[in-house]
Amino acid sequence: MINYSDSRLDAERKKEDKIRGFKEIKKLSPNLDLENYLIMDESEKLDLLLEMFKQFKSDYIDNYNKMEEKKSERVQISIPRGYDLKDLIKSVDGEIILQKALEIYYSNKVAHYAEYWQKDFLRQFLKKYQNPENLFDIIINDSRLFGIINNSLFRIFDEYNQDNTREIKYHKDILKRYGIGERELRILGKSIPSLVNIYRDAMCIKDAELHEIVSLLEEDKLSSYGMITHTEVESGKEKERNLFVLDVPFFGQMSVHIKSPELISQLGKHKYPYPVYQRESILLTDRLTPEQERIVKRNDIEEIRKYFEEGEEEFAHLLAIKGGYTADEIKYVHGGDNKGER
Repeated sequence: MINYSDSRLDAERKKEDKIRGFKEIKKLSPNLDLENYLIMDESEKLDLLLEMFKQFKSDYIDNYNKMEEKKSERVQISIPRGYDLKDLIKSVDGEIILQKALEIYYSNKVAHYAEYWQKDFLRQFLKKYQNPENLFDIIINDSRLFGIINNSLFRIFDEYNQDNTREIKYHKDILKRYGIGERELRILGKSIPSLVNIYRDAMCIKDAELHEIVSLLEEDKLSSYGMITHTEVESGKEKERNLFVLDVPFFGQMSVHIKSPELISQLGKHKYPYPVYQRESILLTDRLTPEQERIVKRNDIEEIRKYFEEGEEEFAHLLAIKGGYTADEIKYVHGGDNKGER
């Protein structure tokens, strides 16, 4: 039997947590401005991104563990309740490629959570403030129209777009057709502008760090990385998307979408040669299960290659990354004939 009283209390707690988190996010957000971000040292950058991530996703441990449970048993890695995400800062101190990889991963997460919260705030607004023509109900139930409204709000509230009065007027006219006028924009303006600018700033950070890490990887020549091109369906249409993939030593496989023509051109001849085993993830951590740790400590590449040959390809790939193996060694695990030198 459902205890409705407990359900209401849980909902209220989540609402209060979100309000508290949003206040903290707004306080931290000026540091995301690229000029402010770039003068920080790597530890400060990572600390900022991890703190913002935690404020956006306060239940990240539960979410991570639930997602891990969907994976095959051997690659599952659970996180204990007392786990402190900020321990990652110490574990990568001085390792520039690892630091950059985490900055890319978590800036991407912050951007997408800001985007998700913007949509959620819009959805809550449309439910709370109905208009006589029931246009808000129409918007909520039409994903294409909801996307148009959400995009117009993004353009109106983007602080870098404020001089473009013609475009702002165009988007305001779109909103007026659906009952969102100046009064409604004042209400939405209490929350959405911060999220719009966090999304934009975090994406700028991701792009800046991607340019840096690709240059480092080209010079380093030890890491397994590259680009893949795949097709996704968006608004009923197929779109070609480019994905940067990096096997982050001691952590795991990381993938993020890239849009920069310069980066796409730079990575065009460097294709990632393996499957992307997990497109969706909650955390990038250096944790292992007891079994994984035992195997990794033995440092036996032939044992790991054997898992691959026996059909446990994802497990073998994960063990190679968690063991800090080079690109040549990972290639050997995948059936290559030359494992290079350690």
